[in-house]
Amino acid sequence: MKPLTIPLMTLVFLLGGLADAQSQSSCEDLADNTAYQEFVAEGVGFLKVSAYDDAMDRFTAAQQICPFDPGVTYYMARTKHLSGDCEMALFLYDQTLAHLRAGLVASGITAADVEKRRAEECIPTPVVVAPSVGMASIQCVDAGVTLVFANGRKETCPFSGELAPGTWDLSAQLAGREPQALSVSVVNRETTSIRVASLPELRVVLAKPVALTVPKHGDDVDESGSSTLGWVSVGVGVALVGTGVALHFVAEGTRGEVDEASAHDNQGYRVVELTQAEAEEKMASANTLDAVGWTAIGLGGAAIVTGALVLLLDEGSAESDVSAAWWGEGGAVVWTRRF
Repeated sequence: MKPLTIPLMTLVFLLGGLADAQSQSSCEDLADNTAYQEFVAEGVGFLKVSAYDDAMDRFTAAQQICPFDPGVTYYMARTKHLSGDCEMALFLYDQTLAHLRAGLVASGITAADVEKRRAEECIPTPVVVAPSVGMASIQCVDAGVTLVFANGRKETCPFSGELAPGTWDLSAQLAGREPQALSVSVVNRETTSIRVASLPELRVVLAKPVALTVPKHGDDVDESGSSTLGWVSVGVGVALVGTGVALHFVAEGTRGEVDEASAHDNQGYRVVELTQAEAEEKMASANTLDAVGWTAIGLGGAAIVTGALVLLLDEGSAESDVSAAWWGEGGAVVWTRRF
């Protein structure tokens, strides 16, 4: 007997037909299939409360029992439609129509219903792009170190947190210690760890002693400054007093012009050679000159007194005690000398 030879394509067709027959047989008597009915009912319940992932899990479980039920395929299409997976929703709508046109019956669902739902607008779910971020872990040997970032941000070491990718410049600072500059290179979705060594003690630089040479009174010391200032003040004061006196005399002369142009009669004092407006203008000018003159005299007197005091103090400085002090970074120098 010769062995039976079956072409490969024929074998595939026979196996596919067998699988379809088995699948179709599994879709029989679905009303009595308790597990199938529970999966569909739970899926519809989750769909009503917008729990789309749970609804798809139940419908998928039901489809594994019966792959050719247009009702389950329709519910899966609705789930994808409402969740924003528009491409998959169209595919499942088309699959539902194909099942209905193939003569498969779904209770309460018609091709017109599927076409209507398929034509409704589907709003795609926005794609959420996770922000670029990395992790930085900074450990310090010394306790209480403050990490000061270049942008002003401050953190206490040890620090562990999210940072944007890139190079972060910062300074490790601790009271009484030298600050240490460092940088952290952060990579997206990776953790960068660094360890800060112990910060060195803060160095205090003391100033070197300063030797001061104090000249004696009269030894190549220019003492003419105070005397010059005193005499200049006196001179300015005298000039101001003189100016004030001159302005006073000018004011008196202006008043005299008004008096000469005036006369008395039985009606009292009145101007006969000047108009009343001219006389009032001259008197106002005289009053202004008088006020400026007295001000100049006052200022001049003050300047004379100031200059005299400066001259007197300069004469008495030869017998005074003079002290001075200088403070450096590491201490102070104080000296006192009698002249």
